[in-house]
Amino acid sequence: MKKILLFAILFSFIWLAGCIQKDDSVKGEYDVSGVIKEVDADSKAILVDDPDKGLIWITLPKNAENTNFEPDQTVAVWTDGKIRESYPLQATALNIELITP
Repeated sequence: MKKILLFAILFSFIWLAGCIQKDDSVKGEYDVSGVIKEVDADSKAILVDDPDKGLIWITLPKNAENTNFEPDQTVAVWTDGKIRESYPLQATALNIELITP
């Protein structure tokens, strides 16, 4: 009887954990912000000069609605959390927003 009860509790926990939907929206503070220095339309990336991190290539998300970025625009970028340590740094964006002055 104890085995059946333990199995039922364990199964219920796993079932409930599987029903929780992952929220894909970006929340929290941005990872990178700065002025766009260069736009590479071929590879869909922008070079951002962040005051704290320095130059960083940001690969635009695949589902990017706005890909009309221009040099000297200020942006806030939420990344996937992985910043590759090269020079300049490299990251993949989850979301990018223009910051209006």
